Amino acid sequence: MIRASIFFLFSACSSLIRLFIALSFCFFSFMSLAEDDTRLNFDPSVNEFFLITVDVGSQVWDNFGHSALRIVNKKTGSDLIYNWGVFDASNGWIRLGLDFFLGEISYRLVTQETFRELKLYEGQERSVWQEKINLNNRQKQRLHNIIEENLKPENRSYKYHYFFNNCTTVIRDYLDEIFDGGLQSEISGDVNRTFRNEIREHYASRQLISLALDILMNKDVDRLMTRWESVFLPGELRKLLSGVESAVGVNVTRLPLLGESQSLLSFPSPTKQANPYQLIFWLLLLPSLFLGVCVRRNHQMYFGRDAQLGLRYGKVTFRVLGLVGAAVSIFSGACGAVMLGGWFFSSHTDLFGNINLLLFWPTDLVGFFIAMKWLFTARAWSINHNSAPFVMYYGLAHGLGLLIYLMVWVLNLNIQDTDSIILYLLPGLFIFTVVVWMVGFVRVQARSYLL
Repeated sequence: MIRASIFFLFSACSSLIRLFIALSFCFFSFMSLAEDDTRLNFDPSVNEFFLITVDVGSQVWDNFGHSALRIVNKKTGSDLIYNWGVFDASNGWIRLGLDFFLGEISYRLVTQETFRELKLYEGQERSVWQEKINLNNRQKQRLHNIIEENLKPENRSYKYHYFFNNCTTVIRDYLDEIFDGGLQSEISGDVNRTFRNEIREHYASRQLISLALDILMNKDVDRLMTRWESVFLPGELRKLLSGVESAVGVNVTRLPLLGESQSLLSFPSPTKQANPYQLIFWLLLLPSLFLGVCVRRNHQMYFGRDAQLGLRYGKVTFRVLGLVGAAVSIFSGACGAVMLGGWFFSSHTDLFGNINLLLFWPTDLVGFFIAMKWLFTARAWSINHNSAPFVMYYGLAHGLGLLIYLMVWVLNLNIQDTDSIILYLLPGLFIFTVVVWMVGFVRVQARSYLL
């Protein structure tokens, strides 16, 4: 009886296990068929692909513009935008900025109905153009399959790079894939522009950002781009694809890859601002010249002090010295900190080994506190026999760095574009440094008593 019960239980368990395996197999087969069915249900003859190009915006992250794909189903009326330019800011802008600095920021693919996407760009007052992409049915099917694969949760995100992996290069690479590499062979050769040229051009409406990037980025951005690399820009993708032919239709008609352009939204592009170097040139040079003219020999000898040089109108001039010193120390120190930190911690190679580190030092941030002394007390910073050597050697080191920087430029020993810094920033920095050296510090001698 016991054996019969055990045998019955064993048989029942085996049946349940077999049933579970069979149901699991059916389930996964159904899911696989469902996935394949979505591909089979895609009818390339009733679907059209469009390239969407969005003009530059007013935010730091959209000054290169934007590209997306639009797929319209003429039979069902489905009309979707596929956007590879979405990032997650839910952890706060500080964390987002840090991730960008480290080169760890991720973008992802998001789909949205076209009218909602256009509403977004309308709110940002950005122009939008579209061109039909002339593809045959096989190419449409392949591109659709690539996008469907990209839409899987594990494939939606990608590691962003502003030049080499962005919303525009993704579309470029997918189109090249459906042409079996033929697109890249069509878009070959060099263009007579550098990455730095494009940064300056596209940040012309945000000139302080343009100035900062010009200082922070090294010689890597000064090489000529290939035509293929230049397609990181949405406008270049649109321009270069217009010159490529595509074989379309049963009778293999040769057509331009992009059809006639249509304007979906029209707004003025952001207004270009004045050259920031020219503005900073005068803001730094004029106060420095004024301070230089006000330097005079100090005839008064104070107990415990031995000051040979001072400033006329001390209550005014020392406050000018403090204002200029605070601005210079913050700007120089911040640029130096980003360049040095990027060299050691970031994956952005265009921050490595920047020659501008000869001019802009992270330690210059300490100068802000010295400038505050000049500003609020209208007096020179007092130093003694212990601190005087440090101040002297620090100033000499800065002067040596400036001299080396200038000689590298004169002898053309470095291919990094530093012309604007040499012509616009160096004169004011040099005069200001000399003034600080002469009147910014006063040596205090210790009192001595005769016992």
